[in-house]
Amino acid sequence: MTKFSIKFNLKEEGKIWLKFVGVANLLLEEIAARSIISRIEDENKKLKFPGALEECEEKRNSTFLILKRLRAFFI
Repeated sequence: MTKFSIKFNLKEEGKIWLKFVGVANLLLEEIAARSIISRIEDENKKLKFPGALEECEEKRNSTFLILKRLRAFFI
């Protein structure tokens, strides 16, 4: 069994934590967006109101764009 020891500068550790929290928040927003989209799709089938679905998909697409930028930032 190998043991790893990692030491962080406090400033750097804080930055890493803030980045992690930011990504976690974006992932939660994505999960919420998908949930909202599925609910709107269900309602859309009942009400035949396509505008709400399109608006929600725009929000989801902007969330995907933010996630792509964050992934690029971390790599």
